[in-house]
Amino acid sequence: MTIRCLLFFFLGACALAAQAPEAFSPDQYFGSHCLTCHGSAAIGRAPTRATLHSLSPEAVYSAITKGSMKPMTAGLTDAQRTAVAEALTEQKLGVAALADAKAMSNPCSSNPPLASPITVVNGYGTDLANSRFVPSKVAGISLEQVAHLKPKWAFGFPAVSQMLGQPTVGSGRLFIGSQAGYVYSLNASTGCVYWSFQVAGSVRTAPVLGDSSGHLPCGSGT
Repeated sequence: MTIRCLLFFFLGACALAAQAPEAFSPDQYFGSHCLTCHGSAAIGRAPTRATLHSLSPEAVYSAITKGSMKPMTAGLTDAQRTAVAEALTEQKLGVAALADAKAMSNPCSSNPPLASPITVVNGYGTDLANSRFVPSKVAGISLEQVAHLKPKWAFGFPAVSQMLGQPTVGSGRLFIGSQAGYVYSLNASTGCVYWSFQVAGSVRTAPVLGDSSGHLPCGSGT
């Protein structure tokens, strides 16, 4: 009787082990479902795993839940998508909240409206001809003064490992986006932060500043 009970117990344990779902491994999933594109140098548009590691978990999570990579994770639960984002970046979701201007120690004392007319330097190309040149009238300094420029203030970008876009300057403010998915409005003279705005993913380009009609200010870039 004892041998029979032990045999039934052993067979029952084996059956339960066979039915138990295999634990989800985000690393194995990436290797079997993503590495074909994200591990190939021939596919330049697909960032490598090293590049993905430099992103915020929010940026990766957004890409696989609402962005271009959503179809690739259609069979995953939300918890599994979260596990993938956190495994690729080695960070927990929620770290981007540290990048909110409300959590910073250098807020501006007020938030006045933008001065008019707006003379702005938008992005890296500067103008429609992509000259990458800022004339003295717009820059507010002469050629002779350039050699004597010194740092006046510094601004730390939380929850990022690199910056990808250029700043846009206009009406005494500096607008810039970050890898953590925030766009900031800073005081160009002091570096204090007026506000931040969180977007769906990493900001890889310079913001474009225009009026409420959608027109770009004169002398601005694209």
